[in-house]
Amino acid sequence: MSSLRYVTYIDVSHNKLEGIIPNMANAIELYYFDITYNKFRFVDFAAQFPIYKRFSKFMYNPQDITDEEKTINTFIGNSVTLEMFSDGRFIGDEEYVWCKLVNDGIHYSLPVPGGTSRKLTIPAVSSTDIGTYYCIARHPQMTQYGYDYYRYLNLQTGLIHVKISPCNPIINGVIKTSIAEPLPNEDINFSFETSNTGVTYKWTFYDLDNVTEIATSTSAQVTRSYSSLGKYNVKLVVTDAEGCNETFSKGIIIAPKTCPSIIGTLKTDTPEPALNSPMQFSFETAATGLSYYWTFYDRYGNSVIDVQRTPTATQIYTEDGTYKVNLAVTDETTGCSSSFDKTFVLKPICTPSYSWDRDGEFHTPNSAFGNFTGVLINTPTNFNFLRYGSPLANVEYSWKLYDPNGQLMQSGNEANFPVTITKLENYKITLRISNYNGCSDYEKIITGQDPNDCIIPSKDRYNDSVTIQPSDNRGVQVGTETTLGLGYIYYDYSESDFTFSWKAYDPNNVLISSGNEPRFPVTFPTTEEYRVDLELKDIGGCKTNYTKKLYH
Repeated sequence: MSSLRYVTYIDVSHNKLEGIIPNMANAIELYYFDITYNKFRFVDFAAQFPIYKRFSKFMYNPQDITDEEKTINTFIGNSVTLEMFSDGRFIGDEEYVWCKLVNDGIHYSLPVPGGTSRKLTIPAVSSTDIGTYYCIARHPQMTQYGYDYYRYLNLQTGLIHVKISPCNPIINGVIKTSIAEPLPNEDINFSFETSNTGVTYKWTFYDLDNVTEIATSTSAQVTRSYSSLGKYNVKLVVTDAEGCNETFSKGIIIAPKTCPSIIGTLKTDTPEPALNSPMQFSFETAATGLSYYWTFYDRYGNSVIDVQRTPTATQIYTEDGTYKVNLAVTDETTGCSSSFDKTFVLKPICTPSYSWDRDGEFHTPNSAFGNFTGVLINTPTNFNFLRYGSPLANVEYSWKLYDPNGQLMQSGNEANFPVTITKLENYKITLRISNYNGCSDYEKIITGQDPNDCIIPSKDRYNDSVTIQPSDNRGVQVGTETTLGLGYIYYDYSESDFTFSWKAYDPNNVLISSGNEPRFPVTFPTTEEYRVDLELKDIGGCKTNYTKKLYH
């Protein structure tokens, strides 16, 4: 505070300042210093007090409360400690007086006997200890009685309210009923499940308005019934041996009989119904003892065209359109019913034909590696039908996957057809592409491949279009380095999709050179027949082996 050397007047009153006050020893011209109506304590200016008290006007009384108002809830017989300066900010030589509000018409409060320390402990709380307390702290030097009001500082806590909870322990429990969903006029047994002992009960049963009492009881268990639908409240007051009580309540809903839903699925015998062909409907369920009522509607959904009452139903449709069928199933024992609807589309009969706007080819992620027919078993594989790498526009798809025995495994109607095969055998995929002017059928045989030992025959890699070729079309020269690589591949081939393992052998089957780049430089020293082997491995892990014999 050296910059305040010539300051004569400082007034920081009526703020909420707190903490240690800076040293004003260098303010030699200062005569007026007002810090009243803040949150300062004796400890905040005790060190500088010998200097400040010499100022003509050093005003520090009053200050705000030191501790916030609070409430302490306890039980009879417990020990309670009240504390001033609970945050630990005090000098140590303050003088304390604990007081209790009395409001007896004469006194506002009276000192608590023995309450002359920073902490006041009530070792065993009794009913006479209920009330409101506060503590006053004075200082031998800084509380200057009779000298000047502004230097007669008495610090005080906020009010501390001591309240007694009359009952301990608390009663715990829950109202139980014998029926979870009671019906009208059905007897309901009410009881109270608790671990407390020696308790008494008072039950109160209310009418639908939940105000009018219709019955009371003091029994541990009570039986009641209700004739009208609605929600009724039940109140129970449980009292222990010491007279302490807790109140519990429960709402009872009286509802008409409800039927559980019959769980099942309405199914058809074909995922793609056809015109003029019998279509069978069935209901797949674990429920038994059911009766059936089938309702078939026309393609406009308005008129009923047929009803049947058998567990399965058969219908033949002769016109294309969107149809709906409804099935009502009834439990013959309970009389409960559930209803199920199914809609399906019958398309016009189409004779497959070629059309440029339905032309394309099957494509899988493996197609990029020239693996046009192989599919890794137990691995999800997504099939598409593309033309020039793009999906067809404005078409509908009808996919089918058949297992090695020719049984339909799966069908789909989206542009993507994800499949997972499980055997190292041949499967068949068929696809019908339809648009506004007709349909086209396509078929593809796919072969399951082992992901841990995937070998693709050379005839199946890029449709047998991979060849080993020297870079010089004139052939291979003895004693001259020759670079071998793959010949032109018509399909969308990328070297980055493969790893290469080249090996060259002399006429005695002795390895003379190897390499792992797309191109293999090698020198043949004599005019004889040599052999070059190539293992081509795609990033999917499938290998293809090639061999080429070279003559010089």
